[in-house]
Amino acid sequence: SLKAQVRNTCFGGSVLLGILLDGPDATVPSSSAAARTLSDMVGVSNNGLVQNSILEPGCCVHNNSEVFDTHAMKYASIIGCGTVDCPAEAIAKSAKKCSFDMAQGSMDVEVGPEAGGGRVVNAKVESTLVDVCHELKMDSNGGTSAPLMIVDSNNNAVVAPSMNVLCPHSSIHHTPKTSHVHLLPHSSIHSATSVTSSLLLPHSTIKNGCTVSHALLQWNATLTSHSDAHHVFLMEQSEVG
Repeated sequence: SLKAQVRNTCFGGSVLLGILLDGPDATVPSSSAAARTLSDMVGVSNNGLVQNSILEPGCCVHNNSEVFDTHAMKYASIIGCGTVDCPAEAIAKSAKKCSFDMAQGSMDVEVGPEAGGGRVVNAKVESTLVDVCHELKMDSNGGTSAPLMIVDSNNNAVVAPSMNVLCPHSSIHHTPKTSHVHLLPHSSIHSATSVTSSLLLPHSTIKNGCTVSHALLQWNATLTSHSDAHHVFLMEQSEVG
């Protein structure tokens, strides 16, 4: 029923709310509270305020203080969080600080001493080590073959939506503060302290008390164990914690 899926929540601004009441995709609540899974908890309930968001049919948004400017797709979940938002000032600050571009999946990252130290490369979330070396204009011996070039592409820039995006089967759980994030399928932010301006590829995760800002995580990358990570680019299968 509608009451079973939407209850005890205050809505503000413009909210596009999808509800499954019948048909093959409708959710049948479990008879046992102990047996409930995320898929049994489809709906929106017990939230302080949901504002200017898109909540697709089949998503789970429960027990949060505030959810603003967020697009949760089918099977995505936001549960037990404090504030989930995406203010324009956070986007502008990230762009100014490290050229963080959610639409392009890129940002400026300072490389370590193995590449000369103190040098900045504009890394994309799907970049390989070979791509980074090319960006640094490094030859096969690790030397520099040409100075870094800065190309102004503002005229052809792609503008990302001013919203958090949670793709199917992604999740944000029990995290006090989340802002300006994009989670691809099966990625997660669980029990972190704070996560800002971060892009997570499939099966990557930020968890267990981490404080993170300006991060690109490739496939199966992990930030864990109270790590304090800023301006980081984790390649696939890597782990910090």
